[in-house]
Amino acid sequence: KAQAADAQKELDDDWASYQVARDEYLDSVKADLATRQAALNAELDASRQSWRSSIEDLRVRAQTLSAEQRAAIEARITALKADADNAKTRVGRLKEASGEAWKTAQKSLSDAKTLFDDSYASIRKTIEDAVK
Repeated sequence: KAQAADAQKELDDDWASYQVARDEYLDSVKADLATRQAALNAELDASRQSWRSSIEDLRVRAQTLSAEQRAAIEARITALKADADNAKTRVGRLKEASGEAWKTAQKSLSDAKTLFDDSYASIRKTIEDAVK
């Protein structure tokens, strides 16, 4: 578990470094709103692909549980999938060319990633505990 926590912290640190580098680059080239939105949408699309894969992994792992446990996990997975699907809507609110709108959209994506990661880890732990 300590290794997993260390790995997650390293991923989080790498993600934060990437975001800083991305923003510095977009600022240095004076990227317009359309370019910034395209970059954010590409990040969201990549995240959503990863999320879909993670959700499928949870479903496969849940197959080893009893029907009652599987039903409870499936309900949580369904809620997790809905959160992932709603992320695009939240990020898509970037309509005006203001720095504040850009920051809000970035925060929405960051919040969606954090929510997904925390929920995924919780569901996975529940499955692992049930298998023990």
